[in-house]
Amino acid sequence: MNTIPARESSSRLSLKEAAVLSGVTEKVIRHELASQVVRAARTPAGARRFSSQELVYFCLVAELPIELPRKDRRDLFDLLARGAARRGRWRRESQRLVLEGGVPVILPISDLVKRVEARVALFERGRARVVSRADTLSGEPVFEGTRISVRFVGGRAAREPTVEILQDYPALKADDVEFARMFVALGRPRGRPKRLLSIGITRKTIGRGQLDERVAAIKQQQREADARALKAGRITREALARKNGLFSGRRLQVDLKSGGRLR
Repeated sequence: MNTIPARESSSRLSLKEAAVLSGVTEKVIRHELASQVVRAARTPAGARRFSSQELVYFCLVAELPIELPRKDRRDLFDLLARGAARRGRWRRESQRLVLEGGVPVILPISDLVKRVEARVALFERGRARVVSRADTLSGEPVFEGTRISVRFVGGRAAREPTVEILQDYPALKADDVEFARMFVALGRPRGRPKRLLSIGITRKTIGRGQLDERVAAIKQQQREADARALKAGRITREALARKNGLFSGRRLQVDLKSGGRLR
């Protein structure tokens, strides 16, 4: 069993993660980096990493009804990211920020900070619950202790109410569904395509009858796993029927030339 790889620091987020959790686009973050408004840390490999305090900046600027000049944005970022009491025209007063000028602008931020910290904490807890096992859904990330695909739940969450998903999957909580939304928004990681599941047969060692037997055995194993999940309450009958309906039209194929891998 493999857990999803952890970052070098649980308090630091990649550029894509920062975009998803703050609700802005990657383009916005890259623009602020290129403009030298944002000065985020780098890993030894040169990748940018962002703290939750730095995410507050992106959320705050996105919610402002006006566009701030570059210098004011840079000072605001430093104020938030470095915990300073004053930067340029900005000053910190308890749980609010003040932009000095002819007409001072006052920005309450305590609720925003709490929302961002809660969202980052939810994301970290969600990552800790996700595992990948070669013998479960061909290595597709699932919630630990279940056969429930995180990506499948995230796809449903984009078009269905959370309450309906929780009814179908009693083993999940509302935070799991919210994390699944984030997981899907992050997209699939870059790299080589996932290898197809091998069932250990070759052109030379298996005949048609044996092939049919092996495929039938795989289907039986899946039915037994579904039955165990149903008995343990990790999935409802309605969700199981929906899952089987999704895949009933897909033909199980075995590529003999590639060593008997499933398609």
